[in-house]
Amino acid sequence: MTTQRSHLVRCSLFTSVALVAALTAIGGASASTKSLSPEGGGVPTTKTDPSHFKNCQEPPADSLWETAKADEVGLDAKVLQEAADYYTHHLQATMRVYRFGCLVQTSALDPIHERLLSHMYSTTKPISTLVLGHAVMDGKISVDDTVGKYFPNMGDEAHRAITVKQLLQHTSGILKNWPTDINTEIPDNVKHFFNLPIVHPPGTWYEYSQISVNMMNAVTEKAVGQDFQTYAQRVLFDKVGILPGTWVWKKDRTGHTYGFSELYMRPIDMMRIGQLIMNGGVYRGERVVTESWIKDMGTGTAQNPGFGYNTWVNAAPWYWTIAINNRQKRDRPLIASAPHDMTYTWGWRGRHIFTMPNLGLTVTTTPLALMVPLPGQIFDGYNGHDPDYDHVDAHQIAQGEQREGYHDFFRILMRAVKDQTVGDPGPWDQPDDTTFDSSMFVGHNQTTLDEADPTNTEYGGWSWFAGVPGAYAKAFATK
Repeated sequence: MTTQRSHLVRCSLFTSVALVAALTAIGGASASTKSLSPEGGGVPTTKTDPSHFKNCQEPPADSLWETAKADEVGLDAKVLQEAADYYTHHLQATMRVYRFGCLVQTSALDPIHERLLSHMYSTTKPISTLVLGHAVMDGKISVDDTVGKYFPNMGDEAHRAITVKQLLQHTSGILKNWPTDINTEIPDNVKHFFNLPIVHPPGTWYEYSQISVNMMNAVTEKAVGQDFQTYAQRVLFDKVGILPGTWVWKKDRTGHTYGFSELYMRPIDMMRIGQLIMNGGVYRGERVVTESWIKDMGTGTAQNPGFGYNTWVNAAPWYWTIAINNRQKRDRPLIASAPHDMTYTWGWRGRHIFTMPNLGLTVTTTPLALMVPLPGQIFDGYNGHDPDYDHVDAHQIAQGEQREGYHDFFRILMRAVKDQTVGDPGPWDQPDDTTFDSSMFVGHNQTTLDEADPTNTEYGGWSWFAGVPGAYAKAFATK
């Protein structure tokens, strides 16, 4: 089989499996889930005074996070262990709890998986957003800039008028079609963006988008005048202590770095991003992005109060889903049992960085499903578990849908907080939802896209695999 043909086969298989996964996904329904917060979603918390507990300084590169015992940071050790066991039993590879910058709890499987390169999926989106945030702080770009400022000779006037903010908030109005969005075989994602139709007036309609974030990275690269990944290492990863060679980030065949997904990094490094967010854009005393940028990342919009700049907002009383199987409005909080002030990254199958500022608490997770950038997964990558293992929760956690598994986990975790009583909204009360919107998966004629031509091999396709062995060696050799 030729390389070109194998690319098409892989794309076809990936699209088919994604469709099957969507057909079998079960999401929460739109009925209200009780929330204890009078202001919207999640449970209310008060600001904990960190001076009453042990605090840990964020580590420099190639240094480990300082640890603390649960009672040193106001947590209950027994309940924390219960929370860790819950996640392990629901097929997570890693689950790490930090408070006031101290590592307090890990799961049983963390020692095995914490240095394995893990596909971040959509947790790539807010990391891309932080890179853009530094460029904004440097005055190289504004969220009010249009796409046309950086690509003046491409597409039509309507596409060029789309703003950076609309890309960030997923309100560009570009067509949403899952196979088109997640097709990593399309050689040029910039051409792809300009060839997709605008189906809603930009700024008026939220639709979870992959291609908009790819375009965001391309705009950032143009604005800073440097390869996106080189810039990301200098202005973000170097600042928070993520060393070169410990991560892999795929590009399309033209050389554009993906924004929606395709970043592989170590679970042990996720907290470095989480602490930057928790600190309002500062790491080890150095400002990386502005405090207002972190605030904007965690502030929802009128179009979707549960979604800010590529970041999910638990304070929202309602939200639009990411539409794995159907675009739906959910008249309930994202996670009713989690803190009102929590924001988080949402990577498919459960890649998360949960930050809870009032409590000084951060949780990072990665799953067993679709974990490493190597062919031939040990686990069934698209299910991640034996479907008979747990009739309710195993799939919910592995899938990354904010359903009963997440609700129950945060009910446990909040019981671990000893310095204040965090309310409990009660058991999960949502019926199953098996709706499916086929128009999100079929009906778009991709053959009209000239960049889908498989003879376009300008960048060399899957050459990124060549860097994986070296990255694994560096990842395991680095603290």
